[in-house]
Amino acid sequence: MLGSFALTWLMTAHYYRFHVSPQLLLFVGTGFMGAFTTFSTFSYETITLFSESVVRGLLNAALMLTACLAAALLGFLLARGV
Repeated sequence: MLGSFALTWLMTAHYYRFHVSPQLLLFVGTGFMGAFTTFSTFSYETITLFSESVVRGLLNAALMLTACLAAALLGFLLARGV
């Protein structure tokens, strides 16, 4: 949750208030926050889609959750030799 908050704050603050260099934004946003948690990127993208369209935001969240759970289940089953 902290990563989701931090990445969304960073991107929003950059867009509306602090125009930092693209290199710094990429390093901190993608590099540091991506290493901190990939869920922060998913959260930011979903919120951005919600701002465009509630349907697109919900669709993104549902599809990503379903795909990630399916991949986790597949990994679990493969690891157990099922």
